[in-house]
Amino acid sequence: MLKTYINEICAAVNGTLLQSCDTAITAVTTDSRQAGEGQLFIPLVGERFDGHNYIDGALASGAAACLTARHPEHLLPGKGYILVDDTRAALKALATWHRERFAIPFVQVTGSAGKTTTKEMIASVLSQRFRTHRTHANLNNCIGTPLTLLALEETHRAAVIETGMDHFGEIRYMGQMVQPDFAVITNVGTAHIENLGSREGILKAKLEIVPHIKEDGLLLACGDDERLYAQKGRLPRKTEYFGFGAQNDCRILLSEQQSRGLHVVISYRGQTFDMTLATIGQHMALNAAPAVMAAVNLGLSKEQILKGMASYQPTPHRLALIPGDKWTVIDDTYNANPVSMKSALTTLSQMAGGRRIAILGDMFELGDYSQQGHEEVGAFAMSLASVDGLICVGERSQAMYQAALPLAKGRPVLYFKTVDDLEENLLSILKPDDIILLKASHAMGFTPLCRWLQKEV
Repeated sequence: MLKTYINEICAAVNGTLLQSCDTAITAVTTDSRQAGEGQLFIPLVGERFDGHNYIDGALASGAAACLTARHPEHLLPGKGYILVDDTRAALKALATWHRERFAIPFVQVTGSAGKTTTKEMIASVLSQRFRTHRTHANLNNCIGTPLTLLALEETHRAAVIETGMDHFGEIRYMGQMVQPDFAVITNVGTAHIENLGSREGILKAKLEIVPHIKEDGLLLACGDDERLYAQKGRLPRKTEYFGFGAQNDCRILLSEQQSRGLHVVISYRGQTFDMTLATIGQHMALNAAPAVMAAVNLGLSKEQILKGMASYQPTPHRLALIPGDKWTVIDDTYNANPVSMKSALTTLSQMAGGRRIAILGDMFELGDYSQQGHEEVGAFAMSLASVDGLICVGERSQAMYQAALPLAKGRPVLYFKTVDDLEENLLSILKPDDIILLKASHAMGFTPLCRWLQKEV
């Protein structure tokens, strides 16, 4: 954060200064356990917690000042206090004010699948010319996004902000803070359909980003997604499409899995970009295309773009290839929805080596679509002739198992109710040289299973 003084913060959040302090604020935290010198502590209120109970502790740990929606019974000497109506709203106001201090290009990324990979690829490319700030870890929600913006420093020359959502209004809320020059919508799938009702609802939620793109800005959308392409000519911002289809402004001409990585060829605005990415999965080209588009629009040279794509490193637990002496594990355990499940299965089917075995677990937040979504994944897995076996884990995945079983054509299709049940039997199922895909919603706990399998390699 740029060095900021308490009177500036008070004005930005429209607060009342209860007590001033001389210390410059250089960082913001909402976690009292991370409070330190030069920080502003913002106590948030949730269903099961109230950050106001930790104000004294945060200030005692070194925080210089705090916001508060409650008039304190006492004020610690030398510490700053700003009274606000609502600390969450004040966090948004402060982040918006801080973002407006930066006349640099902002890219906002959303979508049902591929957000993080796309964000990382864009940041990798832009870093060849600009010192680029990006969303870290899972700070892509209505609390993480303002904290990400508040971490912008004077030396940053570009920013790539990932924004996720599971309810209407959240992308709008974050877009109001980010005010992007470029926005990316990777796709419209079924993630969080439980809260949004339908894919049309998900589309509507994703499109909340559009009004907050700068008037001379650009929306980059996947033209292979029929719901997104149907918006062509109907949106209030200039839009360009990317994908494999001939209708796209940015075309993926080739996406081919090779032993040394993924060979991708992209055509955009009269230039051809031939690259090899350190990743697996032909669909990953759909994450690379908007990175090329953003970079071209920001004036990067072809050489810079290719160097940036070559520098990209996969995010942990997202199609991470882990070779071993006994078998190979594809760790895609970060999260799952029907779209990303099918993409991962397609990737597995393209791998060369021994048997290709998919171990898939429950997908959460699908609501009324849950049974159908799991059935679709089971049937899709067996539609791929080169997927040699399927193991379904979890109560919801029983529907996946039942859909796959009649389509197996002699291939093993197994079901286990829990991860513990699977672990008890897995070593007797697997064979040397197997290629094993592990994927489920994060709450299924497949990441420890992946670590366990690695130890057995």
